[in-house]
Amino acid sequence: MRLVRRTLLCLVVGVTAFGAAGWGLRPKPNWTTALGDGAQATFIGGAGESSAGDAVWLYLPGQTDGSEGAEVCLDGRTGTLLRRIDNASNEDRTLKALTRGRLFIASTPKPETNQGDRVRLEIFDPATPDPVFSQWATGAWQPTREGRYFWTVNAQGDRWQVDVLDASNGKTMVGHGFPHDRYLPKSAVLLDDGRFVIFARSPGTAGTMEAIEVWDLAAGRVVQTLALPADQRWLADKIQSLGTTVNGNTIVSYWRSADGKKPMCAIACDLDAGAVACWSKGPQEEPPDRTDDQRMAPISFSGESVIWGAESRDPFAWHWCVEQKGEVVAPWQRLELAVQPLTQPRRRGEVEVSLRAQFSRAPDTLLFTMMEPPASSMVPAAVRGWLPASWRGTSNVRVHRWHEVRSGTWRDVGCRDAVSLKPHGDAVLALVGDDRSVVEAWPLPPRDPKPAALAIAGVCMAGTWWACGRRYRRRIRMAE
Repeated sequence: MRLVRRTLLCLVVGVTAFGAAGWGLRPKPNWTTALGDGAQATFIGGAGESSAGDAVWLYLPGQTDGSEGAEVCLDGRTGTLLRRIDNASNEDRTLKALTRGRLFIASTPKPETNQGDRVRLEIFDPATPDPVFSQWATGAWQPTREGRYFWTVNAQGDRWQVDVLDASNGKTMVGHGFPHDRYLPKSAVLLDDGRFVIFARSPGTAGTMEAIEVWDLAAGRVVQTLALPADQRWLADKIQSLGTTVNGNTIVSYWRSADGKKPMCAIACDLDAGAVACWSKGPQEEPPDRTDDQRMAPISFSGESVIWGAESRDPFAWHWCVEQKGEVVAPWQRLELAVQPLTQPRRRGEVEVSLRAQFSRAPDTLLFTMMEPPASSMVPAAVRGWLPASWRGTSNVRVHRWHEVRSGTWRDVGCRDAVSLKPHGDAVLALVGDDRSVVEAWPLPPRDPKPAALAIAGVCMAGTWWACGRRYRRRIRMAE
């Protein structure tokens, strides 16, 4: 009987220690920064993946006091406020985050004050109090990823006129005209080394996409030509460009047919290797348990990778898969933890998709946002009444989970109150609260407290057993 009582005591101590240690070792943010009540902040998008040391730019809209809003910059490692840029009341702004933590702003005076379609181009660096570049120009300009050049495309007669502005000296480089019937300007992109990449097609109104051409605009000549595969030479007047992304010297362009009958297509060109790869952006496999009300759509793109989602509403079920270059990386599988749609569905094309997924590091790690049952649902109803009032909730809760495809590991990121997430190096940034007034940085991958909590619980149980044995031996000696 004595050993039974000692065993029960050790179990109680172990369970208590495991729970307390797990709570104490739960994931915590690396830093937290308050932006002010009612900030309604949003992350400023742009150049793609960022490193942990890059600055973080956010846009704060105008408040009810009549202010025009501002852009704020936070240190990516500590969350320290580095600078704030207040917006002028008579300007409209276009914002884009660049590499190295810089911010591009194109400020256009409102129509009543603008003369000649003028725009002020500026690049801000967190380390300097003034813009590193500021110049007035005319037209709609866009920066390269690093902000070394600005470029614009305008229709002039039977040609597309491409002009380039050098940010190092503020001078406009010699432009070049591309015939309308030979080139597709919406797919074009200017690289930070000055090379201009554009899709070429065969002449005529029924011309097909033939090649990707790389131009030296200053010299006015083609320096590289990459032919497209024969099965990807679409009719130029029957396609739509969905955008182009740049990662170093690899360029990925997305297309689809104008009538929607042909699936989306991705064309990737490696300028260093001189290679072109094409693949369909439709899923290679059908999701399991396909139903009539199941809706399927691409959820998130990252370069050559895509997350596909399929959602059924009655009964609710959500499946997902990951593909890279048209090859299946993670086959279709059901997200068992999700029990209901999010309250604010997002749209991808014409398909309503409620759950959210994005790449943390494509294609291996992902971030999911879903609605899950509360922790109290796992406790018997007879015991639930003994829990603290804050633990008795019966409503489903919003949870953000990190997932590693190769190992199948799932972990809770920890930011339960977050309404928006943005991967940032080895962390994920979260805007917290309904008014998005707090920014937090949570480490990735999230810490798993269970192994350490088990070790602490084991030590506590062993210590309890030893203490009980020592006390028993002392009593025996005193009795003798």
